[in-house]
Amino acid sequence: MRQVGRQPGTRSELTTRHMIPRTQLRAVLFTLVIVLSSVAVGTAATSGTAVAQPSGDVELQDTIRETAETFEVEIPELNNGDDPGWLRVRNRDNDADAESMQVREGDVVTISAEEIGGTEAGNDIEASLYADSDYTNQLDVDLTRVSEEQQPTYFEVTFESSTGNIEEGETYVMEVTVENTGDVSGTQSVGLFANDEQVDSESLTLGPGESETIALEWQTEDGDSGEYGVSAESVNDAAYDSIYVSDAPFPNFEVTIDSENGPLIEGDTLVVETTVENTGDAYGEQVVELKIEDERVGATEVALNVGERDQISLFWETGDGDAGTHTATVASDDDSDVTGVTVHERSNFTVEITSTTSPVSEGDELEVTAFVENTGAETDSQSVTLTIDDGPVASETITLESGESTTIDLVWETEPGDAGEYVAEIASDDDSDTTDVAVNQAARFPVDIVSTTSPVTEGEDLGVTATVQNTGEETDTRPVELVVAGETVDATELTLEPGQSETVELTWATEDGDAGEHTATVETESGSDSTPVTVERTVFFAVEITSTSGPVVEAEPLDVTATIENTGESSGTQPIELRVDGATVDTTQLSLDGGDSESVTLTWGNDDAPLGSYTAVVASEDDSDAVDTSVNEPRPGELAGGKQVFEVEITSTNAPVAEGESLEVTAEVTNIGPESGTQTITLSSDGVERDSREITLDSQESRTLTFAWETGPGDAGEQTASAASETDDDSTTLTVTDGSDDETPTFGVTINEVSLPEDGDGPFEVTASIENVADIEDTQTITLRTDGVERDMREMTLGPGESESVTFSWEQDPDEIEGDSIELEVASEDDLDTSSASLAGLGGGDSSSVSTTTWLGLLILIALLLVGYYYLRRRREEPEPPDPQEG
Repeated sequence: MRQVGRQPGTRSELTTRHMIPRTQLRAVLFTLVIVLSSVAVGTAATSGTAVAQPSGDVELQDTIRETAETFEVEIPELNNGDDPGWLRVRNRDNDADAESMQVREGDVVTISAEEIGGTEAGNDIEASLYADSDYTNQLDVDLTRVSEEQQPTYFEVTFESSTGNIEEGETYVMEVTVENTGDVSGTQSVGLFANDEQVDSESLTLGPGESETIALEWQTEDGDSGEYGVSAESVNDAAYDSIYVSDAPFPNFEVTIDSENGPLIEGDTLVVETTVENTGDAYGEQVVELKIEDERVGATEVALNVGERDQISLFWETGDGDAGTHTATVASDDDSDVTGVTVHERSNFTVEITSTTSPVSEGDELEVTAFVENTGAETDSQSVTLTIDDGPVASETITLESGESTTIDLVWETEPGDAGEYVAEIASDDDSDTTDVAVNQAARFPVDIVSTTSPVTEGEDLGVTATVQNTGEETDTRPVELVVAGETVDATELTLEPGQSETVELTWATEDGDAGEHTATVETESGSDSTPVTVERTVFFAVEITSTSGPVVEAEPLDVTATIENTGESSGTQPIELRVDGATVDTTQLSLDGGDSESVTLTWGNDDAPLGSYTAVVASEDDSDAVDTSVNEPRPGELAGGKQVFEVEITSTNAPVAEGESLEVTAEVTNIGPESGTQTITLSSDGVERDSREITLDSQESRTLTFAWETGPGDAGEQTASAASETDDDSTTLTVTDGSDDETPTFGVTINEVSLPEDGDGPFEVTASIENVADIEDTQTITLRTDGVERDMREMTLGPGESESVTFSWEQDPDEIEGDSIELEVASEDDLDTSSASLAGLGGGDSSSVSTTTWLGLLILIALLLVGYYYLRRRREEPEPPDPQEG
């Protein structure tokens, strides 16, 4: 066999040369194990460090008043091992810090306001808790804004509306808004008072700034009519109203029985004549019924206007068994009247006139006597009546047993003027008898005044002479009287035979105050005569017109001034009258001593007098004076009555406004009349008066007025506002919003920039733009939160469309932040914006987890280990090359 030697450079040699010795491989594997162990140990160590991170909470007193001398800071929780924490308190607005101090969990620290440069309303006070005295590791922060001094509970009452004037029996309702304008919640009773008497109340509990609209009621009753001052009163305030409670109109049917046709006989119909009168205040309809005892036997419906009356007839058909005495009642809903009714059993009363006292004189009694006998089979009671020429003049009810008789006397009371021949009849229900009677003419004393001593002066006797004649058929004695002003001032007595006459002298003794024109009457019982007489007074009121306000225009009053002088020697009182074309239009009573004078002004209202000329007269009882005047058309810029025209023009408003805001309306008022004038200018919305001003303007003068209406809940919507003088008005449409818009926020928020501290040291900062996208000015609080924790806040006021940039800042240890980023939120009361900031490079992040780089390194090492192991195994499985030294 041929021996082939090993040549240098062969594959077997190269392979052997590049194989990794096993000892080296073991070294490599050992090294990998060490590295992996180190990584694991480092990871575990890192996790252990995260568990031991310090933490804590700080709580600053929630409310700090601007007058507070001290406030408190509490450390409810602190985890810092055995080390204390460090508290730092500062006033952000003046950068004044209180002296730093060590604190431990559970500590409550009192801070003096002087230590932080004082506290003013609106200052932001910040309390920060740190884990170290270098203030690099901040554990927590709390912020409180200094508020104004707390005001006590105050319930302000504002009148909203009421039902106004009502009638008795109706309910009066007043609506008021009660607002707690204090800073402390409270409970009060709000009462409704009518003329200081409480008629309703409601208890309210309101927090600071809270309000509630309530309705208080008063249920009036009969007898409550009259004027009332009504008030809704809390402990602190009241709202007022004035009303009138009028009598409630209602019908009142008064019932009066005029007559009834009893007594009756069984089988007759009872007829009750009744007058029904509506004495109430309203039209009414009622059923008027007739009752016998308590049984209704008849009824009719009656309808009456106010003051109207009607006579009705009610009927009862009697029958067998109804004999006896009954109580008949006629009743309406409001009133009743009763009468007694007698029903007799059947009988027959015959009548025979036996005698009379005829003839008699007028005014004397004429007596008729009759014999009445019951010829029937039953005892009965009947009314026996005396009739003169078909007119009943007397009656008497008699009761007769069967076969019984009696004599009755019936009397006719004659009167003057009854002279003549008559037929007298006496009748029962069954029979009658007649006879002729006569009444002679009585003595008559007619009077004829012959003369008087008029005129006389007050205090003198006034004589009257008259002739009196007896024109009757009988001698008589009659009084003769002198009557003045309804009072008998003298009298005498005369006896005259038929046809005889006599002259009498009567005297009136006049006194002071009797002056004037009088009627003197001489009268007897059967005649009289009158004549005018004059009594002159010792005073004389002379009249002289001194001035007038004429000529006047349509409906403008005319004033006439006159001097009245008593030119007499005695004191006197007289009416002073103003007459226009003969008609008295004004009067006044004036008293003057002798020789005194006084100026009086009388007024003609001139309400509807036509244009033209007039004569005005001022007159006393003694004298008068006249002046000519006229009623003309109004001048340009002037209305009837002389009122100047005040033109009104609305020039501007601040609408739209939100409920609760003041709505202002500006108007220009110009007096275009020829004279100065005073008028009230009123602002109204939808017919409700909101504001008013009284102004005085010269002719052609203008003035600008601004009216204000404090809107409230429920006023939202389109409002028609009217500015009106007494002679002109102008109106415009205004908008009151409800202050909310669910689709468009008022303050829109946009985060513009987030600034992180360099190297993890310093404050975090967030800049945001705030824009008021609504059409009204508003004030809101803008708040910054990170990971759900409130860090900073700002209060901002922006007008419509106005925007402003705001920067928030806070201090926080990046190592405290979980994760690789921080979540930010900036929010207004209507909108918010969010952002996320990465913490890469700040040394922060979650220290309890292994970083991505660490895991990647581990994966690479494991891969290398696997590659090495695979390579070694392959090499070990290959056969070793033959040794070249071996044969």
